[in-house]
Amino acid sequence: MNKTLIAAFMFFLLLAGGYGETNTPPTPPDASKRIQPADLIYLGAFRLPEGEPGPEVKTWNYGGTAMTYYPNGDPNGPHDGFPGSLFAASHEWEHQVSEISIPAPVISAAKNLDALHTATTLQGFHDIFNVKNLEIPRTDLEYLPKQGSQTSGKLYFCRGAHFQEDNDLTHGWFHD
Repeated sequence: MNKTLIAAFMFFLLLAGGYGETNTPPTPPDASKRIQPADLIYLGAFRLPEGEPGPEVKTWNYGGTAMTYYPNGDPNGPHDGFPGSLFAASHEWEHQVSEISIPAPVISAAKNLDALHTATTLQGFHDIFNVKNLEIPRTDLEYLPKQGSQTSGKLYFCRGAHFQEDNDLTHGWFHD
């Protein structure tokens, strides 16, 4: 789901909820700040690191359903113009989360995978979603810098299933 659609959905939820405490409708997002296809530039690709020994759920096989950029990640990494790190979900069965570096991307005209740089694992896989018993799990991640009175940024997450039950826990966050 793109950020514009999420913003529109959040705007709808606020409207449906009676505008919150002040009864003032929220300001809609500024359409001029939306990312357009022409704003995207292909810089190349890099390879994901090997998974952990053992179960396939701690690998990148069939993974990548949730991913977010973390600007404070990998502070000791190379000064190659690609600072920060990525948090991403692993194998489709459990969506375990790992943090990886962002190596300089490579464009291989010969489409040679061996020419690509490989990311480094900064934090191994952790089961933050607890979706292993859910049918067709859905997850997502988003890092946001501190908001309002928060003292640090947060890694927010959401999770769900094909058949969502009432009172299922679906959202949470971790500390920067």
